[in-house]
Amino acid sequence: MSFNPVYDDVIAERSGFYSSQTVVEATLKAPIARIASVLSVCADASGADYEAYNGEIKAGGEVKFDALYLTEDGETEHITYGVPFSVRLGAESATPESRVCVWSEVLDTDVVSVSGDEIKVACAVDVKADLIESEKIKYLSPASEGIFCKEENERYFTVKNRGNHAFETEESEESTLDEVLYATACVYTTRRSAIVDGVSVGGTTVVTVVGKRSGFIATQTVRAEWEEEAEAGGARSEDEVDATASVLSCSATIEGEDKKILKVAASVNYCYRVRGESSFSFVSDAFSPRSELLATTESHVICPSAVNYSVSDRVQGGVTLEADMPPCDDVLALCGFKATVSSYSADGDSLNVEGVVGGNVIYFCSDGDKISSVAVSVPFSLRLRSPSSGETAIVRAAVSDVSARIRRGNELDLRTDLEFDVTQYDCKTIAVIGELTEGEEKPENDSAISVYFGKKGDSLWDVASRLCASPDSIREQNPDIEYPLCGGERVILYRPL
Repeated sequence: MSFNPVYDDVIAERSGFYSSQTVVEATLKAPIARIASVLSVCADASGADYEAYNGEIKAGGEVKFDALYLTEDGETEHITYGVPFSVRLGAESATPESRVCVWSEVLDTDVVSVSGDEIKVACAVDVKADLIESEKIKYLSPASEGIFCKEENERYFTVKNRGNHAFETEESEESTLDEVLYATACVYTTRRSAIVDGVSVGGTTVVTVVGKRSGFIATQTVRAEWEEEAEAGGARSEDEVDATASVLSCSATIEGEDKKILKVAASVNYCYRVRGESSFSFVSDAFSPRSELLATTESHVICPSAVNYSVSDRVQGGVTLEADMPPCDDVLALCGFKATVSSYSADGDSLNVEGVVGGNVIYFCSDGDKISSVAVSVPFSLRLRSPSSGETAIVRAAVSDVSARIRRGNELDLRTDLEFDVTQYDCKTIAVIGELTEGEEKPENDSAISVYFGKKGDSLWDVASRLCASPDSIREQNPDIEYPLCGGERVILYRPL
């Protein structure tokens, strides 16, 4: 049979991760009275609009600063101020048609200065983009003729559909507050699945309302569970779904006279992808009994699988007040608590995650009837159970609950419940033959018998290529030999003359 290589191609997709940070600054101006001290400043980044270009992604949104402060008269007041931001992310594979999921989070917030009726603040915003990258892989097909082929099969995922789904969540409960100053919110997903031509995603929105109770600062947390479906043409129940949720805005109001009801609302958006599984067979090695073969081998990265899952865990730590700070007699409010993941590493069926939980504790000191606050930061290192061994991951963390108790006057115990949203990718590098040409003819083997003494680890393919015969003929003539070889086995090939 004449030499006739056959080629095919496949479009393999994988995720490319890009990030960029920017600093957002603002000057918050008190509407009334002069500022005596700042109790808390927190910042939330919302929105992640983007435009993709050749080689880069431009993303933007808004940072909302919320500041609590004491006036010179001892009153507690609040300032809210929004600042737009934009950032460019270098993404070599980006094009105007790229399919991108973009989100942002505030890493750190600082009070730069306080003067008169102004608070200058700054925060670092981390913007991340998950870009679906497509690569056309040309490969030598097992349908090639006139050669012996070593055939391999690989799985890879394809993105069947993607999109965004925006919706509103509402919840109400009896209010423990007399007045609302402001509200912040976070959201996390707990379940996601594909349905026919759609996706179903569920999660929880946590709204923390900062207000006043009997004249003192206080907080109340309201949780709203939700389940939302979105259209995704082509989706089937066996497909996998990735879903990343974020809060666009939130609000809180108190209604009623005799029985006060706290009503909270949040605008939420989730970015979803529907992933299907495909496979292809390719030739990883080949030889010809008649001639030398010249192969051009190319390496490609494919992702056979990806999984999006949720994990809960708890972080506990102690906080010691500085010597010059008033002692704590009563914890009034816990404001602006966030969790930031700084690093991760896959370890078998576990994912090791490191980061920090931070926020502000507002407390009361009976000595002089003082209200004070302390910024706290608790590092964590957790070992999360993982259904995947993939080394590439996107890990996000949300604070679902936080509490503090007084151990001593200058020491506090902090407990934080975290919800992790993890997308883990199992990627690998494969080698395929992209081009195969026929070289010089081999000298004809006119011996009736060929003997090969096996080496440890030799496969049937290794033996066949050394004897320049089909693997089937080697197995038929040596039925008692098992592969891989232990070393020293005598493999005999009889040739008809």
